Amino acid sequence: MILGLDHINITMPIGSESDARKFYGEVLGLKEIPKPKATKSVGGVWFKLPDAELHIDGENVDRERTSAHFALRVEDIMLWVDKLSIAGIEIDITDTKENNLVRGHLRDPFGNGIELIER
Repeated sequence: MILGLDHINITMPIGSESDARKFYGEVLGLKEIPKPKATKSVGGVWFKLPDAELHIDGENVDRERTSAHFALRVEDIMLWVDKLSIAGIEIDITDTKENNLVRGHLRDPFGNGIELIER
């Protein structure tokens, strides 16, 4: 039986912790949590989500822009559009009236896809 989501793992170039802290900590407002000692060798930063964790590990590989992403449920997506715009981050909004959803798609500083969903 699956009980729920434990964590999401995405990657960033090795040594990009300050960019991750700025985007995920300052812009998105997530709280940083300590990484276990066993995972510190690859670098990275971990954050707490309301019901899971977001793990961002260092990885130096050439990455194409991909459709792989994670989605965050939000309230008042237009406030997020304004906040992201102030931070210089573009977000593409899609209004899906048939499902009563508004979706926003953006990329983090490392090319990872993020979707914001307002139901």
